[in-house]
Amino acid sequence: MKDGLYHKSIGFPEGVVIKPMFGLKHSGHVKMREMEWNVSAPKHFLPRVSNVFEIEIRCGKLLKIVARASLGNGTDICYPILV
Repeated sequence: MKDGLYHKSIGFPEGVVIKPMFGLKHSGHVKMREMEWNVSAPKHFLPRVSNVFEIEIRCGKLLKIVARASLGNGTDICYPILV
């Protein structure tokens, strides 16, 4: 796969496989926002539930996924995942 940033509106490269990931480790920034906004950030990434809108390919491999998911209280969260 060709290295670069890809957006959903333009299309992802053929052959990209985005798999579920469990036990996400959140940064300190996310933990602060969880307390400030009284929400819980996703602990798992499920491609069928989250809307993946950006990916980054580096050295021919999937490096980063940026997704949006509902928090269930009428709000959404956008979050990057380093694969």
